[in-house]
Amino acid sequence: MQCAMIGLWAKGYRIATSPPGHHQTALQTLPKTMKTSTMTP
Repeated sequence: MQCAMIGLWAKGYRIATSPPGHHQTALQTLPKTMKTSTMTP
């Protein structure tokens, strides 16, 4: 979770932590913020 949040913070994004689902939002954006592929070899 912390890695996902750090990736977002580094790109200038902030996620509100009060609404439900903010963990899922952070994790779903991880491939985009870390510039990784979601494709498996």
